[in-house]
Amino acid sequence: MSHVDLMAGPPPTHLPDDPADAELASGDDAGSVVRRHPASPAAWAALAAAAHEQGADDLTVYAYSRVGYHRSLDLLRRHGWKGHGPVP
Repeated sequence: MSHVDLMAGPPPTHLPDDPADAELASGDDAGSVVRRHPASPAAWAALAAAAHEQGADDLTVYAYSRVGYHRSLDLLRRHGWKGHGPVP
């Protein structure tokens, strides 16, 4: 008789590579990268960081960060994440 581990969590959710990462790493402007990849959490995070560095007001930086957060959740859910479990 086999036993099921009732304490085991869900399997890990693996995400694909973000195409915006390479563009950001090569020095492309964050705003341009967001326009090409609006679903990219990394692009929105870079835009928030750039806005902060350029002295944008806190509301603008927060708005960019918040969009990135929601794009992250969208990406996780599209790949099977149910609100809990590891994301390596």
